[in-house]
Amino acid sequence: MENLEIQTSKLKNNSLKNLDKHQFRVIKRDEIKGINSLKLEEVETYLGELRNFKNHNYINEFLPEDISIGWVSLPKGKTLKPHYHPCSSMIIVTKGQGVSLGDSQIEFSEGDIIHIPAWNLHGFCGAGLSGFEGLSIQFQDAPIFGSEDCPETTYIDRELIPLRERELVKISREKIKSLNSVTTETGNKNLGIVKNFRSNSFIDKLLPDFFSAAWVHLEEGEELSLHEHNEKSLILITHGEGIALGADEEIPLKTGDGVFVPENASHGFKGKNGGFWGLSIQFEPNSLYEDPTRPRVKFVNNFEKLKAFNDKKYQKLSQLDIFKIPKEEFIDKPELKSMLLDCLQVISDNFQKLMFARVALTQDIKYNAVFMEHLIEELNHDNELRQERGKGRVKLWDPILEASTSWFNYQNHIVDDPKRVLMVSMVLEKCATQFYGHFASILGDSLRSEHIESHCEADPHHENLGLDLIEKVCEYRLEEFTDFINKAWSMMYLYINRKGELVNQCRLN
Repeated sequence: MENLEIQTSKLKNNSLKNLDKHQFRVIKRDEIKGINSLKLEEVETYLGELRNFKNHNYINEFLPEDISIGWVSLPKGKTLKPHYHPCSSMIIVTKGQGVSLGDSQIEFSEGDIIHIPAWNLHGFCGAGLSGFEGLSIQFQDAPIFGSEDCPETTYIDRELIPLRERELVKISREKIKSLNSVTTETGNKNLGIVKNFRSNSFIDKLLPDFFSAAWVHLEEGEELSLHEHNEKSLILITHGEGIALGADEEIPLKTGDGVFVPENASHGFKGKNGGFWGLSIQFEPNSLYEDPTRPRVKFVNNFEKLKAFNDKKYQKLSQLDIFKIPKEEFIDKPELKSMLLDCLQVISDNFQKLMFARVALTQDIKYNAVFMEHLIEELNHDNELRQERGKGRVKLWDPILEASTSWFNYQNHIVDDPKRVLMVSMVLEKCATQFYGHFASILGDSLRSEHIESHCEADPHHENLGLDLIEKVCEYRLEEFTDFINKAWSMMYLYINRKGELVNQCRLN
């Protein structure tokens, strides 16, 4: 039988599969369970406020096993009495002022990093106007003050260790070198202010090889543009306000919010209402911008932003009702398939008109070549569908189906070639890839449709036709293209929803 450690590791790995690999998540300070006191050696001990990150299920899965982080705070005049523990730790002061007690008496304030060696007798007292807030970090699985059963601290006598080996060390934020930009293939990229901890030789020696961190700062309105990296990352807003930027969303951030970024998730930040200071943490030996000439990030260009936005719209398709009709109902009621094909005939007829008109309207030889290739591969699909439905089958008339599909034909006459590519490849054909793929599996065996199966082979190629022609155009037309794609998907949802309503009506008859 596997030992408990191996079993636990496997369970954690399986749980991680449930995390969203493509989207960052914002977790507010108040969402993390906090405690104010703990019984230590039979005595109730005041802690101020402690919120261990691993008390939150998502964060517990996100963080490596060999690190513990917690928000801490002490009000003015309140004391965490002196104690010591067998592991070294680090306090990063994010707000206010305080003083240390025990082996070393130092004053500290926002931006200071305090190194606490193993077996150092230390405590803290809140000072200034309102005490202090900070982060407590230990490079071990069990957090200090994590539980009464295993507090990882003690108030009893210790072995004699020379004081010089266990004094607190304070490093102010100003003592850490600033980096403001990095060089990429497309030029310099603004970072605001980044202060890598490892640029300080003392801190560099303290940090284990699975951890790196940096102070980060963005002024109001200043932006760190969308980017991705291979390692997961954690950004903690320690003071001020900002905005977390995604492919198609903006989430407001304030002091105490944490942004948890999985591998290769697109994200960026912007300062708001005076800007913010924060901590950027990666679970790697070096920070993302250790070498400013070779940053370990990929900045997302406008074309990639557009594709990410389009993918979000595409992902909503599977939530529509028509995709929830079970295969058994199509088997029991063949008329469901007939209605489905009737609805497809409406868009197929309009799509053929669009294909011909697109070739006729363009005067650019590059776009003409793409449009002609697509037309030839789509040619006569409408007539083949009509034959499959049967000669006696009357064409369905429905105002919503006609209006939603005719909208694309109208747009084809008033937009330019790049938007024609967007409309056809990124919306119509991308939608067709999912729709025909789904119903090819539903309408198998005796229900199989040649029209649907033929599209399954061609559509994955068609959804990429011409995209190379618009990549550079996106650099100065992103907002315009995003708005246009959003409208096109709205019409596509209208068509698919109406199709679902008509097929569901057949179910009920």
